[in-house]
Amino acid sequence: MLLTHVIATWAKQQNIEVHAFTVDHGVRTHSLYESHIVARWLKRLYDIPVEVLRGTLPLKTVSMSQARQMRYDLLFAACRRLHIKHLCLGHHLTDQIETFYMRYEKGSGLQGLAGMPFSQSMAGINLIRPFLHITREEILEKVMDLNLPHINEPTNQNTTYTRNAFRHMYTEVIQGTQFRKRFLKNQESIRYKVSLIDQTIKDFLEKIVQYHPLGFLRIQLTLFFGLNVQAQHGILKRLLRAMHGFHHIKESALQRVCEKMQVAEKQTVSGCIIVVKKEWAIIMREPRSLPLPQILAAEDPFFWDNRFFIDPSAALHVYSGITIHALGKTGVKKLKEFRRLLRHIPAYVLESLPAIWHGDQLLSIPPLSGRPGQLAIQCAFMPRVIDEKLYMEF
Repeated sequence: MLLTHVIATWAKQQNIEVHAFTVDHGVRTHSLYESHIVARWLKRLYDIPVEVLRGTLPLKTVSMSQARQMRYDLLFAACRRLHIKHLCLGHHLTDQIETFYMRYEKGSGLQGLAGMPFSQSMAGINLIRPFLHITREEILEKVMDLNLPHINEPTNQNTTYTRNAFRHMYTEVIQGTQFRKRFLKNQESIRYKVSLIDQTIKDFLEKIVQYHPLGFLRIQLTLFFGLNVQAQHGILKRLLRAMHGFHHIKESALQRVCEKMQVAEKQTVSGCIIVVKKEWAIIMREPRSLPLPQILAAEDPFFWDNRFFIDPSAALHVYSGITIHALGKTGVKKLKEFRRLLRHIPAYVLESLPAIWHGDQLLSIPPLSGRPGQLAIQCAFMPRVIDEKLYMEF
């Protein structure tokens, strides 16, 4: 509520249009009802368009990581649909501190410890976090001072989630003035060091990494192992996250990946398979960790498996009740007409391609759209974080 209050008030003074979003993850029984209450409050108080974005996560098996990924997918899709270029988020200093210590305990490197920046580009949208300098408690105090309506999220009290458990243990420490000053100074120093590493990574990505339109990557190993260890780890982390989403990868795991690459040992890490062929390391998705089948009901373009940007409108104009899921071994058997064309493509790559299905009928493999017998669907291999900083953790 406070974020909308601040942004809507400023935008009215500047004669700028504002659109508000509230996300219903679909995890709690009353979450949709609460989301519509918040939407009505925002509409009544600030007279701005408000949209409730609904998720479809399974009630009993959802993790905070899955909820976070879905939240960003929904927000990015809505921004693209409405041609919104700037998205303000409500992350605050308490979030930042909690993330730092949770990552520290997991052995994260500098990039992980740097936390979230005030502003960053993600999927072509500028993310802005104006509250990173104030704590959760200060935000609540301001909400009460302004007499703004609000809802206390019950899952924030659930200490089975690691973040909530940490929050309840260290609330008093986080609130200390001296602690805040030391923490912010420490973050500034880490970010400066990370910026130097990021620049090194950016300079070398174009030289040592090749991107294949069928959704896999190749690393030129001679150049890769000529870099320092921090740069090697930074590149690997970026590429693995680009292939499988925003998952934490420990420094120790990255070191093992490098060691196995040096001896050409096949390995599986972070939902990806890595094999070495001569002077190249090939990074492919692991078929068994791909997204579950998803019903296509809206024509909005979306990211599938964090790798492929797909526009399903062509299929929806012809069929109803269609789904998208991995091609799999069953679908690969249907590719007889492409056998010669794809004979040099690893089986793992083919099995992990997105495919459009109508029941058991294979309508299209979007990365192969335009081939004979294929329903033409616009698709591009666009892993979202290769050329962007890796701080999207909420």
